[in-house]
Amino acid sequence: MTAVTLNRHWPLLVFFILAVTGIGLVIGFIAPTGDWFEALAKPRFMAPEWFHRGAWLIVYVLLAIVGWRLWLIDSAAGATRLWATIVILSWWFTPALFLMRSPPIALAVVASLGLLMLALACLTWRFDRISSLLLLPCIAAVLYAVGVTAAIVMLNGAAA
Repeated sequence: MTAVTLNRHWPLLVFFILAVTGIGLVIGFIAPTGDWFEALAKPRFMAPEWFHRGAWLIVYVLLAIVGWRLWLIDSAAGATRLWATIVILSWWFTPALFLMRSPPIALAVVASLGLLMLALACLTWRFDRISSLLLLPCIAAVLYAVGVTAAIVMLNGAAA
């Protein structure tokens, strides 16, 4: 197991956090919910928009930390490439839902995201348990997003 420390690697951590969360925030800014989304029927268990924004911000920060750790352990490893795939896929959820106005596509994106995060958590458990544990709140947030998005698809039928 490789030790990952902040002592001389903190600038790279700052870069990872700024890049992952920064791109996520820009995407959120260019793809607002809008009137179309407000008009859709939503499940009772759906949290307010401020909660979703905060949850995704936390997910992006945690994903950035995981990416930083994996990069330091082995930047060319399959786990690092899987992490990059997860981050890119996470950036597609908001445009699929709010720009494309397609809850079914957004559901496919977020369900795939959940499965890939689970796979990465299992993979990293063998060599970096901290990364694996950091993924657990991300998986929980994504599973909640799967439930909300699936309910929106079911409640709105062909309109979704």
